[in-house]
Amino acid sequence: MKQEEIVNEIRQVCGQTILMPSLGWHFKYNGQVYFYVVGKDEGMIRFCIPFVAGLPSQDRELLKEAVNDTNRNVKYIKAMLSEKNEVKVSLEYDHKVADNESAKEIVPHIIKALDFAVGYFKERVREKQKATSVNPFSKYGVILCILNVILIVMLTSLATGEKLVEVSTLNGNVPVRVFDINHVDAGCVNFMTAIALLLSFPWCFHLPNTKTGSIVCIARLLLAGLDVLLLLFMMVIAYAAYNP
Repeated sequence: MKQEEIVNEIRQVCGQTILMPSLGWHFKYNGQVYFYVVGKDEGMIRFCIPFVAGLPSQDRELLKEAVNDTNRNVKYIKAMLSEKNEVKVSLEYDHKVADNESAKEIVPHIIKALDFAVGYFKERVREKQKATSVNPFSKYGVILCILNVILIVMLTSLATGEKLVEVSTLNGNVPVRVFDINHVDAGCVNFMTAIALLLSFPWCFHLPNTKTGSIVCIARLLLAGLDVLLLLFMMVIAYAAYNP
């Protein structure tokens, strides 16, 4: 298949093309930069996207996983993540021309296949972002925070048990409220603190890769640490209550 036939078909599908001697024919389709790489063998056609524009993430590990998924599930496409420090993903399509195959048949197919691969790759990145990051304003996160606040208030109230006693003064017996460690319901304290721990700890072991998710994770670790301190404090209170 001759180069002129392929370039003419590219122009029919994508419009303007520019010849770059060191790279091949440059053109754009659906917001992405494409190259038709000119080789010596007219029996092989190579199209590539040198870098996927508009990457949803800059996380190399996440992009690597999405690249692997694309290579496994999108036929004929080879996705690659740059080995350098720069975050760049490229896509290639190599096609061996069959007998009686025309440029009008194969060129649109290659371009659309690469376009599909871009969409698939980006969708996989977004899915992995959702799986590894947490929206701090999610409904579950808000409920978790509210429950922990309620539990902390309840635990604080339980830890400051008081009773009414009479104190002898010059003016007679006067009722006074005083702190009484034996008045604390230790069993309830331990039970409520255990619930707080169960609510907090599962979130702490979910370590996201995104910057926002990391901040949320740190906040959850601090919340869990507070629950641990409460548990230790309540255990001391409970021990004192049962061993006056």
